[in-house]
Amino acid sequence: MTSDLIQIARPAEKVADVALRLNAARVAASRRTAPFALALMTDPRLPDIKAAIRNMPAHSEARTAVIFRHYEEKNRESLAQDLCHFSQDHGLLFLVAGDEELFRSISADGIHLPEWKLGEAARLRRDYPTILISAACHSMDAVQKAEAYTDCAFLSPVFQTQSHVGREFLGTGQFNKICSQTKMPILALGGINEDNAQELLNTGAAGIGGISVFG
Repeated sequence: MTSDLIQIARPAEKVADVALRLNAARVAASRRTAPFALALMTDPRLPDIKAAIRNMPAHSEARTAVIFRHYEEKNRESLAQDLCHFSQDHGLLFLVAGDEELFRSISADGIHLPEWKLGEAARLRRDYPTILISAACHSMDAVQKAEAYTDCAFLSPVFQTQSHVGREFLGTGQFNKICSQTKMPILALGGINEDNAQELLNTGAAGIGGISVFG
């Protein structure tokens, strides 16, 4: 693991470095780890999705995932199929957000559930016992709904985000409080960049998700 934790200049790699440290800390403490320590959430705002995927680290000890959203994409299935193959060819996991049919059709590694779809988690776990299921959560109540049937959750927003300036955010204190009340691995999401990523090191986070920081 030590060779992966080098200091580097690129913002994305600095965030990746913190994600690896978070994963290593959970391993050292014998805590349950997430199936991936780092995740790229795809978004139309990314100027070049494949370039972002190509730059994501593929570590043997802590996997990286691509979570395909692009909910309004006109050619969503063809784009998802292309990016799924591209991601898997680069050693990354590929999860489809909120679309079971699309997940099946492209042979993705798992499904990511938006918070409003958490009610489907039990059935999905029953129907697909071996796939990865992640969830989006914004509160302790949502985490409690997700923890019985999902492999990990993204808790957000931890910091203020560029896309929702002025929106209330958790802060590291509230984020840590929620992490301490569940055994389920929680990944931090929302407003994370090279300047604030290290604030997550003592919060109990299992990893980091992001959009623009990896673009």
